[in-house]
Amino acid sequence: MDVTAQAESGMMSITGAADGDPQRVGFTVVDIATADLLAQAILAALFARERTGRGEHIQISLIEVAVHLQAACWAEYGTTGVEPRRCGNPQPTVAPGADVVQVKDGKVVISAYQDEHWRLLCTTIGRPELADDPRFSDNPQRVAHRDELRKILEAAIGDQTRDEVLARFNRQGIVAGNIRDYREVPGAPEVEELGIFLSVDSPDGVPIRLPRPPFRADGWSYGTESAPRCGQHTAEVLAEIGYAPDEVESMLSGAANGRPR
Repeated sequence: MDVTAQAESGMMSITGAADGDPQRVGFTVVDIATADLLAQAILAALFARERTGRGEHIQISLIEVAVHLQAACWAEYGTTGVEPRRCGNPQPTVAPGADVVQVKDGKVVISAYQDEHWRLLCTTIGRPELADDPRFSDNPQRVAHRDELRKILEAAIGDQTRDEVLARFNRQGIVAGNIRDYREVPGAPEVEELGIFLSVDSPDGVPIRLPRPPFRADGWSYGTESAPRCGQHTAEVLAEIGYAPDEVESMLSGAANGRPR
């Protein structure tokens, strides 16, 4: 149902290349956000109960969450009347804003659309004259000439590695990021420093690297045991509620052979 919520909330209409088909977000963003927002609502209801003594019946839906996630877009549409359109990676109203630039060993994403940041970017890439070029002198002009701007950026930094580019940009306070694939993320310095991934013991004994919850607090810790396999504790549970060993064996045998439990 995640994809239908993405489709019917307008999310897919603004995702993808300008000349391509509408696209879903690359993971089940609405399913996940719905679970997170429901947890927030439950906590708020529990807090309200402590204050008022009254419980709540909470309702939530995927379509509500999908629209909520686009609140900024809906606010812009409501105030300007201009419907958002697909434009690929770049932000439609600013440049360079989330623009992807090819470098020697991959791609980086750059945002430096405020005039002072744009001038700083021009100096950092060794092209200070671009700051006063009529094509790029202000944000509307940079948006209008985005394709030319991207080519200039690629010519200026395309022979450098991602790490080299980001080191220079970060020193100057320019917003830029390394576009990593899943193989690269766990070993990234800041990811390792934060301890985002844990080695979790799987039921078959083979450790798996999985991300922990994205919050920490003093005194909190996270276990490394995995969820049990489906049916792993069935016999124990049945015994605890009073079934005799032969009854448990009969039920498990029947389930394995496809007979009613």
